[in-house]
Amino acid sequence: MWSLASLSGAASLWGKPFERVAVEMTVEGSCGRYSRPRKLAVRLPESHRDFDGSWCEGSFETPDGETVYVRRSLFARELRFSRP
Repeated sequence: MWSLASLSGAASLWGKPFERVAVEMTVEGSCGRYSRPRKLAVRLPESHRDFDGSWCEGSFETPDGETVYVRRSLFARELRFSRP
């Protein structure tokens, strides 16, 4: 069931455009005990509050300033730190 839900969520995002949003971002640490991705706390404007929280950034580069790219559907949401 979990894999079906994951695939359905990802498929529901196909074709949805990304929206560029200015955010407040702070580094919280890493995303796992032995993992290299950074965990970033992200705070978005009121209209995008459902994206607030901790997100993992796999790149070692600094994200594009205080800008993120988001898209959502009824079943999923996606946040990217660099231009898609």
